[in-house]
Amino acid sequence: MSDMLILQRPMHTALQRLLPSAHRWGSSGSVFNYRRKEPRSRILTLWVRAASGSVVVVESPSKAKTIESYLGKGYTVLASYGHVRDLLPKAGSVLPDAGFEMKWEISKNSEPHLKAITDALKGSKQLILATDPDREGEAISWHVHNILRERNLLTNIEVQRVTFTEITQAAVTAAIAAPREISQPMVQAYLARRALDYLVGFTLSPLLWRKLPGSK
Repeated sequence: MSDMLILQRPMHTALQRLLPSAHRWGSSGSVFNYRRKEPRSRILTLWVRAASGSVVVVESPSKAKTIESYLGKGYTVLASYGHVRDLLPKAGSVLPDAGFEMKWEISKNSEPHLKAITDALKGSKQLILATDPDREGEAISWHVHNILRERNLLTNIEVQRVTFTEITQAAVTAAIAAPREISQPMVQAYLARRALDYLVGFTLSPLLWRKLPGSK
């Protein structure tokens, strides 16, 4: 009797070398058949080892240490320390007449964290964006990805997005084995909210300051 394990973009050769009982079939090569004597947790653990040589980005430094201990050798887990950039704090950072073009600024505090990620990517084959699963987490992954891409630092590096709702070895390992792309609907929702906050703030704040001096 057999089960199926569905993996996205797996490293088939490496996994089959680690787990001879796994057999691949299907045109996409993303479905594995394995004997029941191989627990699913073992399959996922071996999948993680097969995909080593990766840089994982999370939000919190405390989470980074724990997750790196779960993933083990071959994974470097670094923290973004929250958002890495925001709109320039001046008029004209959101341009409604230019398709709502937005002008971003990387915070000074974020540059050292981005440099650590950049240095870790040297010689790596994979960038895994594992920020929080909410809208802000999706936005952080989007910003990190765009900054690295704009700096031409992602050549020949595969970029994946993973999420998990608990920091346990089982949850982290399962998430690494089932990556996805950055959610554009979530990113667009973030951009819309951020643009609205900015436009309303820059429009209403001067009026409030004039009418209510104590609100400044």
